Amino acid sequence: MLQARANEDIIESTVSTEEYRRDSLYLYHTGQEFFKYSIDGFYFNLKKEYLRYKKENDSNLVYKIIPQKIFYNKDSTLLYSFVIYAVGLSEKAIWPEEYDHFSTVNMVGFRNSKCEPWKIYPFDVIGLYGAPNLDTLTKDLYKFYFKDISDKSYYLDTNGNGEFEYVKSKYNLGDVLFWEKFPEFQKGREGVDSLYSFQYEYDNPHVETFKMEGFRYFSKLVNSDSVEVINKNNPFDEFTVERQTYLLNQVKDLGLNLQYVSDSKDSLYLYLINRFSDKLVTLNDVIIKGIDYYTYKPEIDSVSYPDSLLKMYECK
Repeated sequence: MLQARANEDIIESTVSTEEYRRDSLYLYHTGQEFFKYSIDGFYFNLKKEYLRYKKENDSNLVYKIIPQKIFYNKDSTLLYSFVIYAVGLSEKAIWPEEYDHFSTVNMVGFRNSKCEPWKIYPFDVIGLYGAPNLDTLTKDLYKFYFKDISDKSYYLDTNGNGEFEYVKSKYNLGDVLFWEKFPEFQKGREGVDSLYSFQYEYDNPHVETFKMEGFRYFSKLVNSDSVEVINKNNPFDEFTVERQTYLLNQVKDLGLNLQYVSDSKDSLYLYLINRFSDKLVTLNDVIIKGIDYYTYKPEIDSVSYPDSLLKMYECK
């Protein structure tokens, strides 16, 4: 069994040496893909800064991405990893002695069993940038995750009654209950039961936001000539009751009053889209598209893995 030392604590892993190496390759490839696609603000700025630095200094500069340490929960269905990024003068540069500008944003992943590859997401609870050497960066990471993160506060609905308050996380990475109790690993904390909070791209999303973004997406499917004039006024950009009343009157659905529109606004949004588009759209379709917009899911789905790597996760 693998062991990782954090200060004086020993953290026993639940994976074999072979599985650890496999996951390290997987995270390495994921980091390359995140960098290539500029996934989330950190990777966008990182890539932009790297390209500028490379252009202004030396075209032989290389960027290296290393999963420095991986931590798992008891049944290996959750992982957290220190992922280090650094600049070298050439492909022949020796790691880490001949690298500089060490940074990290780290990664988190989940799966249902060891027979599945991971779903990996950026994990920006803390981001450290431009450290002069790897030791400095690693020490800061260990200090934060094994000592300081228990003092981090989260805005939580602790009683499930819609009343939010700031609550300390209480647990560090080395604590037995970290994987069960740390807020980032609790599904449903941000409004959708099937999602972890680290899957969201923005803060505090909720179902009404998913509806709004989903309707905005599906409104682009409307292509009927009969609503061309209305579309010039961007009718689906504002989801107000008054706006829906106006739209329905424009498409000859007269006799509707403001109260009726207010009471059944979601149905009316769907009615407008279905009437002037080529496909039948349900409210569930709208919410799913809204979730896609409001989370990292589209970017994460764009990450591809070689078959040889995926086959390593097939149970024999």
